[in-house]
Amino acid sequence: MGGWYDELRDQGVIAWLNLPGSRILLGPWKHCQNPGFELLQEIHRFFDTTLEGVDTGLAQEPRIHYYMMDGAGGGAWHSADSWPIPASHAQRWYWTGQHKLGGKTPRRQVASHFTVHGSVDCPQGGVGPFMQPCHIAGEGLALTGDRLDRDLTITGNPVVSAPVSADRPDVNVFAYLEDVAPDGSITVVTEGRLKASLAAEATPPFKVPETPWHRAYAEDAHPLQPGQPVTLHFDLMPTSYVFRKGHHVELTFMGADYRERGRDPNIEGARVDFNSTPENPVWIDLPVVTPGA
Repeated sequence: MGGWYDELRDQGVIAWLNLPGSRILLGPWKHCQNPGFELLQEIHRFFDTTLEGVDTGLAQEPRIHYYMMDGAGGGAWHSADSWPIPASHAQRWYWTGQHKLGGKTPRRQVASHFTVHGSVDCPQGGVGPFMQPCHIAGEGLALTGDRLDRDLTITGNPVVSAPVSADRPDVNVFAYLEDVAPDGSITVVTEGRLKASLAAEATPPFKVPETPWHRAYAEDAHPLQPGQPVTLHFDLMPTSYVFRKGHHVELTFMGADYRERGRDPNIEGARVDFNSTPENPVWIDLPVVTPGA
């Protein structure tokens, strides 16, 4: 059991992939919360079925139940028997120019940079296990798609790729997938992060949901060299969300997050450069659900 606003939701999906016969329930909740849902009844059904042999109907139901958030505070429950869900496919959006996201690779190099400010704060983000990522206006690099002419539904793990260089031996890079409403308000849908020195990928020793995997061993660490880009390829945590018609999809990169622990104090003032080229562009793969599927 987990929630789309729980820091551990990706671990629940990975556990489901690796534990035969397991089931997973993902709602629109924060850590250890399930308002409006009778979780205790579902727990009783599970144990009655698996320990007592009672036919509760659970064995005939799909092994995955997840709540698709509609982008307006509501949503609906869906089910599946596999993850990623069969109805989803990767739709790639590129940094095409200026601060734009689009469906075609950039025709020429696009470059930008930001300065890391470790003092970022988010008073409305919550505390402890309920902390949520926040959009910090004016910080980082925000890339925005055109106004949507129809609803866009995603379910699964978005994946990003970004060639990055810095003037420090290491930086933390955070990526936020955001929903920009017609009134300009911004909702963080999901997020991911990677330490640049640990960009090396490896083959996971267990099943993962078709996402990059970084084992982060000591021998995998490679400090950054000034002016030499390294491609950061990492996933954002899973979600199920509808971007409404008239809204914009936004991808924002940051060098600090108010939820960080053990931040390197020497990172303050670091310059982080992004370069998107036709050969090695900045992109995000969205797990788009086929309409009507």
